[in-house]
Amino acid sequence: MKEQSLGRIICRHLDDGTEQLSYRVVERLAAARAAALERVESRSKPCSPAPAAGSPAPLWWRVVATTAPLLLLVVGVFLVASVQQEQSVAELAEVDSALLTDEVPLVAYADHGFGVYIKNTRR
Repeated sequence: MKEQSLGRIICRHLDDGTEQLSYRVVERLAAARAAALERVESRSKPCSPAPAAGSPAPLWWRVVATTAPLLLLVVGVFLVASVQQEQSVAELAEVDSALLTDEVPLVAYADHGFGVYIKNTRR
């Protein structure tokens, strides 16, 4: 009961304030109010399914359409991982071949930057 009386008071106050507004603003407010009331009324009605624009897609097509992007993502991740692994194997093989073919003092193998040095001098 109190909510309804409060609603009426607010409604009267808002209606009184519209006298100071221009005609365009009043019309826009009236259209927005009508749209809001329609939304409230449509929510109170039981839901009815919207008519389909065309025939619905078959189930197999919907399953394929939803799983294909996920499958492509997984394949892409595996491809990137395999390419990175091949690159790291190639780099290690290059360092190993440089170590086996060159005559390098044993002290050089203990140096932390030796692998970088070998890579940079080969190119």
